[in-house]
Amino acid sequence: MHSGHLPTPGQLHFTISYSILGAIGLFIMPSDPFMPIALALFIASVVFCFLAARKLLGVIWAMVFMAALLVWDGSAITFNFASELFAIPWNNQVLFFTFAFYFWLFITQIKKKPSWKILIALAFISGYCFLTRQEAILFIIPTVLAFLLVTKTSWKKSLVVFSLILFCFTLQLFVNFLVNHTVFSSGREESYSKISRGYLQPSLLKRNIKEVIIGSSFYQNPDTAKPPIAADRQSLLQAAPWLWLAPIGVMLIFILKRYPLGLKIFTIISILLMLFYLSGVNMSGQKLRYHTLRYISSGFIVLNLGLAITIKEGIGLGGVATKKLIKSIKPQEPDKGTL
Repeated sequence: MHSGHLPTPGQLHFTISYSILGAIGLFIMPSDPFMPIALALFIASVVFCFLAARKLLGVIWAMVFMAALLVWDGSAITFNFASELFAIPWNNQVLFFTFAFYFWLFITQIKKKPSWKILIALAFISGYCFLTRQEAILFIIPTVLAFLLVTKTSWKKSLVVFSLILFCFTLQLFVNFLVNHTVFSSGREESYSKISRGYLQPSLLKRNIKEVIIGSSFYQNPDTAKPPIAADRQSLLQAAPWLWLAPIGVMLIFILKRYPLGLKIFTIISILLMLFYLSGVNMSGQKLRYHTLRYISSGFIVLNLGLAITIKEGIGLGGVATKKLIKSIKPQEPDKGTL
């Protein structure tokens, strides 16, 4: 694409958007074209996440959240942490950046009428993300619609937003037509309808939560003719055991009124994304070695935010209990009448 050539039908197995970013990066750094793209997406994601967390929790707890989100062992070998995602070129970087933008959007821009700049940015970021991972439309459209409804955006502006999102995808359709002479075909070996049947299976959800989230040691080789083989990668909670506290904070987001509606919406979308991929065939203990956690890395924002909220609310609750205890055991002054 950098040289002006169309991709082959087989290369259209993946959408062209991440390849376009690499072609642009080739002008900047020919020796490593994806490095400036990944670095830009990473820095932007960090900025959006920090600004949203600072607005929500304050500077100190925003730093705790960022430290948990960006912890890294120095090499991208597991994808258990968000920062690892940006060390290896992959289109999930765009999805993570999009959710970081949504996080900032729902925390800082929900109580006022969105400007045209915000709406156009929302449209192009959402449209390009959809162009990068096509199944992301299941989460992008509800998220954009929720933001437009909560901010009471006019139908004319909303129409412009969805038109721009559709415009972004026409680039893929145009290339499909030039390469395959039809807009309804891609380089995938299986049809989209057949691929979709590999998701939303309760049995897979149960299996993947055990093997990918709780412990990879739960994985056993399904081939009974061979001895059991354990997965050679750690699960999410094995590598980051502090995330066991995250569900408490996630529940507090919905229970406590102090957390805004925008955060509740963002949390719901993030949970649905993780459940969608965890109930599909692309995740298992065996596939941890193939960086399968990249599919749910966008949900790490909510998980680590839940961790920070759990600690913050726990300390706050402990402080209140301590004050009540001190007050209850404080010696009272004698009654002057008695004296």
